[in-house]
Amino acid sequence: MVTFFRWLENEEYLERSPASNLKVRRYQRPPGSSKAATPDELRAILRVAEAKAALGKPLHLAVFLFLCDTGCRAGEAASLTIENLLLDQGGAWVTGKGDKTRPVFYGPRTADALRAWLDVHPNPTPSASVFRMRAESISQVIARLAKAAGITRNLGAHAIRHRVGQVWASARMGEQATQLKLGHDDPSITVEMYYNTTWDYVQQASEQLTLAAIFGLPSEPLTLRPPQRILPFPKTGTGEG
Repeated sequence: MVTFFRWLENEEYLERSPASNLKVRRYQRPPGSSKAATPDELRAILRVAEAKAALGKPLHLAVFLFLCDTGCRAGEAASLTIENLLLDQGGAWVTGKGDKTRPVFYGPRTADALRAWLDVHPNPTPSASVFRMRAESISQVIARLAKAAGITRNLGAHAIRHRVGQVWASARMGEQATQLKLGHDDPSITVEMYYNTTWDYVQQASEQLTLAAIFGLPSEPLTLRPPQRILPFPKTGTGEG
């Protein structure tokens, strides 16, 4: 409500916000608590998802590893279409907040899980949704996997995203690279991605930090080559199916 009144004031619908003197108490997270999933929690979920995949149900493993590797939002994963999943390049184009399209990157283990799912995908047309789920359903899948893994607290897709952010910060990646990895910036013009060399470093770091949210940082320091161009342009599909 305070934000709404502030907007009315900024747009000059109101001379002065009636909530201007209202002090808002912000939630303070208790010391030692975290929204992020822990490595132990993610490894427990991984075991459950791998067991399901071994029984011929590879979808949940593909979703889980994709989230762990890319750090993307559930809504961005839900937006992914088959034509924008570039398995050979280890990347994909997803659409998130504000209808902004951005690249995300992942390693070979995640690519293998995605291939295993696509092999049994019921509608593998270019414009079809890869995971065939809405954002809410993706979070519910993670929550169910967590429950099956014996995790008692509520854990959804966003907890994985927070863990990826922690790993990148621990790896001392530059702030801008971490923001790009998580989509916190506003990379709305796709053409700029080809000339913004930071994206190439994000892809390289994604390859070397693949699934680090689960298994921890690599023993060797990251090695980043000179910047190059990254993924081909995204294609526009319906995301249905």
